[in-house]
Amino acid sequence: MPRSRKLTVSLENHDRKARANAPAGILWIAATQWRGQALGVEGDPDARTPALDRLAAGGVRCADACAEHPFGPWSRAALLTGVRAPRNGVRHYHDGLRAGLGTAGHWFGRVGRRTGFFGKWQVSRRTPGAVVLGETAARQPVEGWEQAGFDVWEGFDDGFLANDIFLHGLGADGRVRIPGYQADVLVERIQKYITESAERPWFGVLSLEPPHPPYEASAAGIPGRDPAALTLRPNLPRGGEAEAKARRELAGYHAHLEAVDRAVGRLLDWLAATGRGGSTLVVFTSVHGDMHGSHGCFRKGWPYEEAVRIPLLWSWPGRLPAGVVRSEPVGLADLLPTTLALAGEPVPEELDGQALDGWLVRGEGGREVLELGMPTAAPFPLQCDRPWEARRTADGWMAVRSGGQPWLLHNLRADPYQLSNDVKSAEAAARFTGLFGPQGSMT
Repeated sequence: MPRSRKLTVSLENHDRKARANAPAGILWIAATQWRGQALGVEGDPDARTPALDRLAAGGVRCADACAEHPFGPWSRAALLTGVRAPRNGVRHYHDGLRAGLGTAGHWFGRVGRRTGFFGKWQVSRRTPGAVVLGETAARQPVEGWEQAGFDVWEGFDDGFLANDIFLHGLGADGRVRIPGYQADVLVERIQKYITESAERPWFGVLSLEPPHPPYEASAAGIPGRDPAALTLRPNLPRGGEAEAKARRELAGYHAHLEAVDRAVGRLLDWLAATGRGGSTLVVFTSVHGDMHGSHGCFRKGWPYEEAVRIPLLWSWPGRLPAGVVRSEPVGLADLLPTTLALAGEPVPEELDGQALDGWLVRGEGGREVLELGMPTAAPFPLQCDRPWEARRTADGWMAVRSGGQPWLLHNLRADPYQLSNDVKSAEAAARFTGLFGPQGSMT
């Protein structure tokens, strides 16, 4: 693991007051494919998310949170390391983390916390062309997790099984199959870990695959919605196959949203009932969203709001303000440095993310510009078909280029559904030059 000047200082030189007031537990919950608009508190009339709405009411909601790289491996790598792609080693879909790169497991373990990871991993090197769906994929060994810095690791890479999952890192054969809905199973596993961590401060990652497709999979007994009754976004073309497909998939998608919300709510209620709620810093987010037919597109990887924008909720009773909304852009790579700072720990200099603890607590020091992009296109149908890079600003602009050429330009405050591409406007050239400069491309 890389050494950091800030982390090699003696613990006696840390901010003692901050560490003394640190949370006993830190819990990250990361779903998959949960777009930022799909919460009751965000105004989605179809979202039944009472637990997450309560979490938002009791903490800070980041209204412009984004997945810098809105696709699984790239996004998870940025989340777990605080380092953006491709510098973290993930340039292509099957790449793994760069050897020796520190993860959240390393950094929190280094300062004395017990660390645990539960669920979707997808940041180890995988074989290009290998099957990624179904039981065969779910049974494949997960490479390299032993070097990821977690004291307890129970996870999986592929398969996309919403039910009856295989967990690696357990059992005599290195994996076990556990019946039940994935979110319910993983909540039980992390509850066990938290209970066993009673003597030490702890950090845990609950990495959930739902509401990722297949959307028709059983959602813990919650029925799918009536497709005809669902509310569609204004940027979804009406009357054709895009609308029909979106309605079919959203019917199952919302069932999985509800099932995950129920599982997360049960975990939060358990923390409160066992006296841990007030001393646990909880973060809920997603590694990317889903287009669901907006702009005629599906799945993720696209530089549009439905794929890029994600939920990001922070709750720490008595320490973070309640019912507050922060509107500046923030990315997944910011979670690790911000969480370390909130816990009173030093922030490694080699991280790309920014410590935004002052912004969360007092609204000070938010980002002016967030860098986003896909270094390469994913090798699957329906996903975005090209690499791109973007800049998102605190005053609501998002500029996207691909192959070094301007592609999209939107004023998100005036045009939140990205209906009008301003890339050919009179001010576009100056805005692209101001945001990107004459050079410097991640692609």
